[in-house]
Amino acid sequence: EAKPFENHDEIKVMTALVDAFLHDEVKKFESILENNRKAIMEDPFISRYITELLRTVRSQVLEKIIKPYTRIALPFISKQLMIPVEEVEELLVTLILDGKVIGHIDQVEQVLILDPRESEGNRKCFA
Repeated sequence: EAKPFENHDEIKVMTALVDAFLHDEVKKFESILENNRKAIMEDPFISRYITELLRTVRSQVLEKIIKPYTRIALPFISKQLMIPVEEVEELLVTLILDGKVIGHIDQVEQVLILDPRESEGNRKCFA
């Protein structure tokens, strides 16, 4: 039943967004969002949830970035996600409070220090 709509521009955009979301491709997600902002934001349902979707994608990618490390610099994460250090810190605070990341942030040094007891295999020392 949906076959006639699969080539519709708005459906293609939504399909691409879903694909980027499911594959944790934050750069692709943001690129699609930026290139199609008007069409996406005109849809009241989508515009209501797009900010939270972007935050979720960034959080998932952030978890993958930090996984091999015991210490990782926030500016390094910022460059990887292409967002300001302040946003990285906000995401990390949420992940720490939710128990998804076991560690703490040294705000002076701008470093995330992960609890080595929660290590899953070999972690790299520092990035």
